[in-house]
Amino acid sequence: MSTTYFLTGSGTLVDDAPATTTQDITTAVAETIDTDYDHADAPSTDGVTGDYAAAIVISTASPDHQISVAWARLNSGGTPQNTSSFTSEQTSAVGTLNFSASSVDLGTWAAGDRLRIIVRTRDTRSMGGGTRTTTYDIGSAGSTTTAPWTAAAEPVVVTLASATASFTAQAVSPTLAAVGLQLTPTAVTVAAQAVSPTTAAAAVTLSSVALTFTGQALSPQAPVAVPLSPATLNVAAQPLSPTAGGVTAELAPTSVTLTAEALSPTPAAAIVALSPATVTTSGQALTPTVAALTVTLTPVVLDLAAQTLQPSGGGGAVQLASAAVTFEAQQLAPVQPVVLTAANLTVEAQGLSPTVAGAPVVVTAAPATVNLAAVVLTLGGAVDQVDRIVIDASVTRPVVPGSKDYQRVEASV
Repeated sequence: MSTTYFLTGSGTLVDDAPATTTQDITTAVAETIDTDYDHADAPSTDGVTGDYAAAIVISTASPDHQISVAWARLNSGGTPQNTSSFTSEQTSAVGTLNFSASSVDLGTWAAGDRLRIIVRTRDTRSMGGGTRTTTYDIGSAGSTTTAPWTAAAEPVVVTLASATASFTAQAVSPTLAAVGLQLTPTAVTVAAQAVSPTTAAAAVTLSSVALTFTGQALSPQAPVAVPLSPATLNVAAQPLSPTAGGVTAELAPTSVTLTAEALSPTPAAAIVALSPATVTTSGQALTPTVAALTVTLTPVVLDLAAQTLQPSGGGGAVQLASAAVTFEAQQLAPVQPVVLTAANLTVEAQGLSPTVAGAPVVVTAAPATVNLAAVVLTLGGAVDQVDRIVIDASVTRPVVPGSKDYQRVEASV
């Protein structure tokens, strides 16, 4: 097994043949010139001990030049870690000079380590004047080196990792299995951007310190994780729409602000999880539509304004479990269980309307305060688990503990 790389006129090694050109090496009397050619990223951990070869193609020769080669292992920063001995010298001549070395051990190849080939041109004159030139050919029929490994087929990764990345009307769409799309710079601004891996096991990872989306579509279509986990996340007019079984859309930064945002997983077992320290949602729709879906909102502070939470498949649940929950003009209209477990719950102009028997509205964990103002509370058949309800400074209690029948009592009770 082996891999062949091409030498370029810019001092690099590349996987595919570069444009045809030449490279002149000119020496003075008794001068030796070492010319380095470095690969940008190979072989990394694929490097092994073995046999190396080089084919140096010469179009203009000087009989006063002796040519030899050596190979080296560089670390990711370009610093040589180990260098082989130089091969035996050959006299510069028009045509191809072939060099080889057996069982070359350049040490253990670590992640990011790179190959270098060194072509040495030595002027053998001891006296006289002037210069001598040897010309190396570059291109599909040009100079090459062969290394003793075959690079393993790896998942394709599209990585955007600059200090600042801005995208406008940009489509990033890897389409191969196990593709990873990673956006990990310090700041990411995405405008009218489509990030659409479309194969199984693809991942969209957005994990910068600051992340802003405007008119952005994240639409993986297979068992994909869409994690959004920077310190600050602002999403405006953004659809997050995983559309295959087992998909998870996760928003877990320190702060999340969602404006006119749609989170709409549509297959069974999908989960929408919002769990930053602070979540503010305005005009936001969280609408899982398949059985067994769960919408989980578990930050420290949660403010929902003009918010609709409408799981509509059997077995779905809306879980609101933050330390403090405030709802204004909020509609909770699931047809399965709604669980409210915050320490403090305030609901204004709020409709709590489960519409299927056995789908209670449950206020648990003995919240310190539950205030319902101008609220319609409609229970569809299950026993209400609320001990008492405060509405407009009046108190209702069950006629019989655990029953669904309430009677108004004095506000002072």
